[in-house]
Amino acid sequence: MRYVRKKLVILCIIVFEIIILIITKCGNYWYGNTIRFAKIPFSVMFEANPEIFARLQENNIYVNNILFLLLQIAYMKFPFESSYEQGNLMKYNSYKEQFYKFLQGEKAVIDKNNDKEYYIEEIVYNMEGMSECNLNLFTYYFFDINGDNLPELCIRDKSSHIILEYNEQNDIIYIWNDFTRTYIEIYGTKKFYNIGGEGLMQYGINGELECSVHFKVEAHGNIQTGKEELWYFVSYPEYKTKNEKVIGRLKAQFTNQDSYWFRVTEKQYYSLTNKYFETLKVSEKEKNKVTYTYEDLFLKNF
Repeated sequence: MRYVRKKLVILCIIVFEIIILIITKCGNYWYGNTIRFAKIPFSVMFEANPEIFARLQENNIYVNNILFLLLQIAYMKFPFESSYEQGNLMKYNSYKEQFYKFLQGEKAVIDKNNDKEYYIEEIVYNMEGMSECNLNLFTYYFFDINGDNLPELCIRDKSSHIILEYNEQNDIIYIWNDFTRTYIEIYGTKKFYNIGGEGLMQYGINGELECSVHFKVEAHGNIQTGKEELWYFVSYPEYKTKNEKVIGRLKAQFTNQDSYWFRVTEKQYYSLTNKYFETLKVSEKEKNKVTYTYEDLFLKNF
């Protein structure tokens, strides 16, 4: 029985590989009444190229069934789950004390990218452009943000986040990651989402991007009717720390771009992104448990 099952798995993999090979050898577009496919680089979509939009609409181009199957598989594998890990609770007070010293201007933080030191006044100015440091204006998140089983501090204003990690061995506070004026919001441990346009990013312990996926809805005028309609786009999940054969082969036929938009139907769009939006609702509720004001985190019971 195990032998038969193993043979079936091998056969499925071979068939899957053949399907991918066919897709990558068939050119940029497949035309026809039942099979239609399109790839649009991020750069082209952001430029809102009228010729590209007209060509897409004229041919009513969406992903074909095979490519949509590949997207479904990729989205099923993508880590949309969200959790706010506490980490080692025994370290909370001692780590909070170090972060408090930084907020009081008694300790600097170091940016690992350039080894420069920054004090709280400089950080606040970079975030909000304010010369006056009012710590009560910020929102604070305190939990295991980077997945190292230790608490980190996130300082947030309307459009920026700066995340600090404390190295107890060296007695140094580092900037783990800095999202300045990017409209990035916390989604859970290691994960962030883009509130300026839908997308989810996962970062590693050292602050490096591990994987990401993006999707969006745009309004465009219909050439024939003159009325506005919604177009739905998704990207293929990107993995930075491991080799993804599927996306590599899909990209092989196109120009050298880092990411791609695929146009899908409304039904396909929500079938792919449903897990993300459902998890996002839960994530926002759970985030309240690790969200603090300056007074609550540093002045009460401390």
